[in-house]
Amino acid sequence: DLHKAIRRQRQMCIRDRSLCDQVAILVKGKVICYGSVQDIKKIGKSDSFENAFINIVEEGEKNENDSLC
Repeated sequence: DLHKAIRRQRQMCIRDRSLCDQVAILVKGKVICYGSVQDIKKIGKSDSFENAFINIVEEGEKNENDSLC
């Protein structure tokens, strides 16, 4: 079951944060950006991961057919 696999991967990443530095950002179930936290900050043009995430999601909602990364 894909949902269980994703949930399990997330749990492993929370447990082993230092080993899991890749982030995927989804808009309506589609991956629009994937990379390290530092990459996300650069792409989202923000020093804060949260603000970069918001910028990327908002841009992804505008351009649902385009990948931002």
